Formats: sequence, C-alpha cells, structure tokens
Amino acid sequence: MDQNATTKAAAPSLSVTINGGKELLNSATVPVRWWVSDEIINKNPKYILFFEQGEKEKNGYQSDHCGHRYLVELTSVVKFLEFFSSGRHRMIAVVFQNYEAAKVFMQVRSFEKEGAKQYTEGLDWQRIARRLDNEEESVGLEEVLGVSIVEFDVPADKFAKKPKDSKSWVVRQLWFWACLWQDEPADECQFKKRAWLGCWAWKPVALCLQVAVQFITGLFYATYILVASLAVLFAGFRSLPILQGMKDAVLWKRTGLRVLRYYSRGSSIQHKYSYKLWSYAKEEAKYMKFSPIEIVAIIGLIFVFVNNTKLAIGIMGIVLSFAAVIIMVLAANFAASKLMEYFSPKLAASKKLKRETAVKADLVWARSTVHISKRSDEVDLNIEFKGGALSQGFQKAYVMFWEKKEEICKPYDQK
Repeated sequence: MDQNATTKAAAPSLSVTINGGKELLNSATVPVRWWVSDEIINKNPKYILFFEQGEKEKNGYQSDHCGHRYLVELTSVVKFLEFFSSGRHRMIAVVFQNYEAAKVFMQVRSFEKEGAKQYTEGLDWQRIARRLDNEEESVGLEEVLGVSIVEFDVPADKFAKKPKDSKSWVVRQLWFWACLWQDEPADECQFKKRAWLGCWAWKPVALCLQVAVQFITGLFYATYILVASLAVLFAGFRSLPILQGMKDAVLWKRTGLRVLRYYSRGSSIQHKYSYKLWSYAKEEAKYMKFSPIEIVAIIGLIFVFVNNTKLAIGIMGIVLSFAAVIIMVLAANFAASKLMEYFSPKLAASKKLKRETAVKADLVWARSTVHISKRSDEVDLNIEFKGGALSQGFQKAYVMFWEKKEEICKPYDQK
C-alpha cells in the first residue's frame, strides 16, 4: 500500500502535491503542483522557489546553503523536478511577492561534483518549520508570503544504470569520453549527447577549432585596434602603443573592449585636460602643439578660402543652418517637457487603471486555478494555463517535453 507523502504546511496557506501525494516516488522525474490560500492570492504573489535536498546535502556542511533550487513563476502551475540521488529527500516551497526578493536565494556560490550547488544565501529549515508551527511570526524572510515542507523517498531502481558498469567495452569508452574534462552526465540524455557529439576524436578536433577561431578573431581584433587607435590619434588623443595592442590581440591577451586612449595616471588633470595630452610626469603635463585633426582642418580652410570663396560662404551657411536646427530642437524639447507636465497625471491615472485591471484578472485566474480549495493529490496536467494562445502553447509544449523525457531519459544516481 502506498504511503501518503509527509507534508507539513500552515493551513490554509501553501500546499504542494508531488507524485500524487505518495511518499514513495514512482519516478526520479516527477511533476509538482501548488495551491495557495486567499490570504496569499490577495497579496498578488509572483514566484515560488523550491529547495530540495538529499541525505548528503541535508547532513553535510552548511546544509542550509547546499542542494538544488528552482525558481518559477506562480502562474506556471506545474514544474517538473529531477532527483539525482536515491533515498530520503526533503523540499521547501516558498512563495515570494516579487522577483527581487526571490533572486537573492538563487545566487550560486559554487558547484559540487554531484551536481548540487552551494548558494550564497541559506534557507533555515528549522526556522521555517517553527513558522509553520506558528511559533514565531517572522523567520527573517519579510517578503515570504507562504511556506511548505514535503518529505519523500526516491527508490534506487528508478534511476538509470551508469554505462561505466556496462559489459560492452565500446559503451565504457563512450562513458569515459563523455566524462573527460567534466563531471559525469546527469542523465541518459546528457550522456547520449556527449557520447555521440563528442565521440572519440571530437575533443581534440574541438580544441584545434577553438585555437583557429581564437587566432582568426585575434586578427580581426588586431585590425580593429590599428584602425581605432589611428582614429583616436587623429582626433587629438594619444593612443596606447598600437603594435603592443595588436600583438596582445593575436596572443589572446584581451578582455572585453580594449581601452585605446592614453590617460595620465595619478594626475589631477586626467580627464579635464586630456585633449592633446602626450605625457604627464613629475607634475608636468606635456601636450601636442597641434592635433592631426586641427592641422587637417586649418589646411583645408586655407585651401577653400584661397581657391573657392563661394564654397567657403556655402560652408558657413551650412554651419549656421546646423546652429538654427539645434536651437529649434532645444525649443521643441522645452515645449515637450511642458506638455508632459500637463499630461503626466492623466497618463499616470491610465497606467494605474491598467495595473488594477491586470491585478483583478490575476486574482480571478488564481482563484479558479491555484486556489487551495482546488487542491488534489493527483497532479492533473490538463491545466488552464494563464496568458494568450502563444504563452499557453509554450507551457503545454513544456509539459509534453517533460512527460516524454520522463519516459526515455532517466537520471543517474549520484549517491
């Protein structure tokens, strides 16, 4: 006879159903559904966070930080979870009002070899349990609207057998290559992908391709440094050593967009007088007498005035026309700001009305789909998803994908 899942939740607040309410899971990949009370719905919840642990993470160092966490929108209604170790598991479900509060608990500190993660912020199981027992009002999670804890067992026979134990030499070699330079595959699909895409000589070939790509991109980057540095110098700013920059580009000594312009380090005039600055040493700044652009401009103007007076007058006319356009733009910007001051209260009222309408629609949907009165031990995947046809199509595709993956792609037991 199946046992009921060991679930602990403050009633009526947040309820989670996993594996049809059975404590002994039927699979290592299962769908999870959730329901919330009126108290939570009225606060317009947005996200639910799941924090799952096996025995190793539960009994390990800094257990409040280690495990698997998943953050999903409350409107997703269902989430498929994969478990990567057999034995006893526990899971917290926490409802947050906004993303900013929830994302703090998703920041990863480090990765474990078995796939679990060390998170920067811990979730204290004992404090959350006391909150469920109403022994204290706050657990240091002011943005939390509801919590639930569920415990269950994952049988060892629900996991796939690792190919490293196969009798076939070929399969064992494929497993070796799939694990080379990286952790073991998490499930059968990841093994197949690594085995057939990364078979035999693929990794050395991939390394050669990476070297070739880096060299070719380095040549393009070196060309960029040459052209951009000359442009900087022409504009009147000393560029950093061009040949050194091109050499570093080819030898991969590059990070992001290279700084091409010379600045006087440690100087109080670093930004104010950097135009035409050539060097700065012993509190003395040395400047170029004329920048290249000034020389070209002076020679060009002299040539125009000497050889073509009409053209010179035409150039002056163009300059004055640009000045008139700038004045008109500034005047239009001033007029627009005054109009915004007049219409902004009406726009704000319109936006507020749209927000209130959206919130009311969310409340209606939540009460008809994820209200705690609708709770069932069976995870029904024929769900009325929220959103338009495109959004619902994506969500249904997600469910169909994971239903198929559960059948053909079992995870490996990392215990």
